[in-house]
Amino acid sequence: MSPSPPTSPSRRKRSPLCSSRETGHEAVLIFGASGAFYTQITHSAPFEVFLSADSERPKMAVDNGYAVPDSVFTYAIGKLVLWSRVVDVTNGEAALKAGNFQKLSIANPVAAPYGTAAVETMKALGVYDALQSKIVQGNSIAQAFQFVDTRNAELGFVALSQLHGVTEGTRVGGAGESFFTDPSGRRAPEDRSR
Repeated sequence: MSPSPPTSPSRRKRSPLCSSRETGHEAVLIFGASGAFYTQITHSAPFEVFLSADSERPKMAVDNGYAVPDSVFTYAIGKLVLWSRVVDVTNGEAALKAGNFQKLSIANPVAAPYGTAAVETMKALGVYDALQSKIVQGNSIAQAFQFVDTRNAELGFVALSQLHGVTEGTRVGGAGESFFTDPSGRRAPEDRSR
């Protein structure tokens, strides 16, 4: 087994990047779904920085007066991958079409951009309707990863960054590859913004 992912759902973490000795402030990182955090921000959650897995919610925060104008920028480009510890997904489309699994993990598409991207990918491949009964949703991409990591789902759509250091299992969409083939050419999730 690999170590637990560094971004377990809504986990608080003290940041070594910003020590109170140097700045007088202490950064506390909280991980979870972008949509859930946006909702909390609109209800006066005391966040100073909002790092989102998409650009839509930070722009909405600015447009609706919850963030500083001209503060949104892309800090990373995310990549969706299909991953499994137990099912060979080196040909992801064939693995999805064969359906030889009980559970497919995705992040909640309403709250998490990676979940939206997973649904778009399955629709583009023409497998979404056939797989709907097998889909289990995590509240965030971290929880979707945990379902596959713990084998509670045989395979799932996760963020490539979550597989850093993971050597067990197979994946599609790694370096130089792109699994999701949205016919519109949109690469979802587009980016991670602040």
